Amino acid sequence: MMIRVLCLALACVLAPSLASAQTNAQPRGRLDIVGEAPSACVTFAPATISSANATLQSQGQGAAEVRITELIDPQTSQARASSINILLPITCNTAHRLVLRSGNGGLLRDGGNAQSQAGGFREFVPYQVSASWSGQNVSAGSDQVLSINVGDGAAGEASVLINVPAGGAPLVAGGYGDSVVIELRVEN
Repeated sequence: MMIRVLCLALACVLAPSLASAQTNAQPRGRLDIVGEAPSACVTFAPATISSANATLQSQGQGAAEVRITELIDPQTSQARASSINILLPITCNTAHRLVLRSGNGGLLRDGGNAQSQAGGFREFVPYQVSASWSGQNVSAGSDQVLSINVGDGAAGEASVLINVPAGGAPLVAGGYGDSVVIELRVEN
C-alpha cells in the first residue's frame, strides 16, 4: 500500500508542472540554408590596348581573330613587324593555371611546311608571346608553352602580347595563320 500512495503522490506533483510546460512552450524549428560554389574560371570579350600593323576582331564568346594588316614588305617579301597587346578579363574563384600554346608554333603558310626553305624562301614565321596575369610575367617563342600558376583566386585582366619580328628570308606567297589557345585550368 505504501508503494501505491507514493506513486499517486508523485503523479500529483508532476501533473501540474507538465501541464504548465505544455502551455508555455513555444515550438521551434530550424531551417538550414546551404549551397556550394564550384571552382570556376570565366573570361569575357578581349580588347586591344595597343597594336602596330595588327587588329583584333571579336568572333563571339571565347574567340577572337588577330589580323595582321601587312604580313610582308612588298619591296622585299620579308616579314613586316607587327604586334598586338590584348587584355582578357578573367575571374577565377580558386587556384588555377593560365596556359598559352600555339597550334603551329608560329605563322605557317596554308599547306606549307615549317622546315621548308626552298629556293631561299620560307613558309613559316615564328613570333614572341608574353603574358602577364596576377602579378606574374612570362615570355617565350611561339614554339613554347607559356604557363602561369596562381595559388588562389584572382580577378582582373590578363595581358597577352604577340610580337612578329621583321626580316628573315622572303616569304612564299599565300595565307599564313596560327591559333593561340589560352586555357584557364582550375587546380584541385
